[in-house]
Amino acid sequence: MNKFILILAIFSFNALAAEKPVNNKQSSPCEKLEKYARSIIKGRMMGISAKRLIGTANNNSILKEIVIDAFNVPKFSSEPFITNQINEFSNRWYLKCVRIQSK
Repeated sequence: MNKFILILAIFSFNALAAEKPVNNKQSSPCEKLEKYARSIIKGRMMGISAKRLIGTANNNSILKEIVIDAFNVPKFSSEPFITNQINEFSNRWYLKCVRIQSK
């Protein structure tokens, strides 16, 4: 069931681009990128194939890079390590985005 929910979350990334504001606040591009990175690394930790995850990138080179980067991260089976890896990975991509936008 968790894999099904994750897969739905991954494939709904495109919907993030068209999301409606919640409380008059729309997610920034970096927040959207962070959510995508979080979904991808969760998929990696759950054992979803690289082929399947790369398919969620819709030929977007930055999103493909996130998937490739996720497969450079060791896969863990212990929950505390998985949680830490998910947070570190998604934070790293969020900060890359913020850095690029602030230039």
